[in-house]
Amino acid sequence: MNKHFNKIDNLSKRKIKPVLRAEFNGEKFTVVDEDNNVYGSFRAQSGFPQFQYKGATNVADKGPIPEGKWLLKYSDIEDFKMPYDENPSFLNSWGRRRIKLTPLLSPEKRFGRDGFYLHGSYNGLGSAGCIDLGLEMPGFSRIIDVYGDDIPVTVKYKSDSW
Repeated sequence: MNKHFNKIDNLSKRKIKPVLRAEFNGEKFTVVDEDNNVYGSFRAQSGFPQFQYKGATNVADKGPIPEGKWLLKYSDIEDFKMPYDENPSFLNSWGRRRIKLTPLLSPEKRFGRDGFYLHGSYNGLGSAGCIDLGLEMPGFSRIIDVYGDDIPVTVKYKSDSW
């Protein structure tokens, strides 16, 4: 249970909606407001296990998402239903929801890479470059569903490897 759910539940009751943003450091995906109040912090990974280091951000389909600014657009939420429910390998890798990460940095700074998502999974954390929240995706989904707006994401790794 996310200890920050009271803040989330109160979002819709506030007269002035806070401005939320997210930060991903290679191990945690954290949602905060303009005063740095935490709305949720989730275990997360990007890249396949042997490629989870900063120097591999240029490795297509294996390395972690490049550092920089991205945007989760509320309108880009995709919930998976049939026939995906009948495809365990799809659900294991993607979970039941994904949200496209729109780049706010040049193709050169992202090494020409694109097509990244924030998603869940059922087979453990790690992906071909997306930010994978694993089984913690429903916690983030609750935040964006109540917030009902886009959330900018800053990817900044806390160390060279994790």
